[in-house]
Amino acid sequence: MFLENLHLGESPQKETNKHISQHTTPTPQLGTHRCTQMEALHDDTASTGTAKKTIQHKIKALDVRRKSLELESGAITDELLAPTYGDDGNVGAPIGIHTPLVDSEGYPRGDIDVYRARYLRHRLSVIQVDHKELMKEIERELGRLSAVSDGNGSNRNGVVLDESKARMEKKPKPKFDKKTGKWVVMNWDGSVAGISGGERRLFNNLEGAEDETTGADEEQMKGMTERMSLTEKGESSKENEEKEVALYPFASVESVASGSPAEVGGLRVGDLIIRFGSANMSNNRNLKSIAELVPQAAASNQGIDVIIIRPNEKQITTPCELRLEKGVTCKIYPCPWNGRGLLGCHIIPYHHHI
Repeated sequence: MFLENLHLGESPQKETNKHISQHTTPTPQLGTHRCTQMEALHDDTASTGTAKKTIQHKIKALDVRRKSLELESGAITDELLAPTYGDDGNVGAPIGIHTPLVDSEGYPRGDIDVYRARYLRHRLSVIQVDHKELMKEIERELGRLSAVSDGNGSNRNGVVLDESKARMEKKPKPKFDKKTGKWVVMNWDGSVAGISGGERRLFNNLEGAEDETTGADEEQMKGMTERMSLTEKGESSKENEEKEVALYPFASVESVASGSPAEVGGLRVGDLIIRFGSANMSNNRNLKSIAELVPQAAASNQGIDVIIIRPNEKQITTPCELRLEKGVTCKIYPCPWNGRGLLGCHIIPYHHHI
């Protein structure tokens, strides 16, 4: 009888386990804990990758601005140091960078444009200050990039720390480049600074890079020609795809430099801008959107679609006609060139005065 009751009823051990289970908090499973750790690690890795990409993109944009300032500085220096020619054809002294702009009697020099000389010298001084501040900002961003990199503070291929170290090292003395007839200096990566196409040449091998540079210059000119050709051919096909633009223009083109990316892209003086990339009348923030968009496009080597209208050609006289006018799309590729800025044009706000 005792045995029957023992087999039919619950065992004392089971009763004890049941009682304990009713008053004990369940213990988390080990697999769940590991999964949570892996998710947190994944989130941290994704966050680090995003931060690195953001910093790298900013460094590229800053480097484009650096190249632009160096090219413009080189062009100004060439003009200041180039010999002048009088009305009689005689060769005169150059304007100079620090030489006096008056003659021995104290009068303004008659063989140069004094106003132009003062402007060039002032602009060169501004470029030098901007270049110095820009290099400091690049150094800061390189430090940030090193801080968010893998493990020991360097990125996977070690380029960041190598570049930072190279920029801090003492640079060699300038050399005279026989091909261009200019004095050049060395970049941190061993390329040549101060001349067009210098990034494709080696500072320590100026003589041996002449043929290579010539090919690079020809390739660059070919690329510019192809872009111009594509723009001209694309105007007619894009006109059929353009929609009616029901927005007022928010900016106008005051000046366009010869040979600039803006001129190659088709911008003209007097053009009214309806849309510049993603910027329009409602979100341009007094043209700040354009200033932010241009270096980003140059850093990624991308073109910007600019929708413009030309009221002078259509004889538009009222704001209503201006608003209903169909826009023309120009494709502009911002990039460093021998002039000022990445566009080579002056854009000002437009206030709808016709």
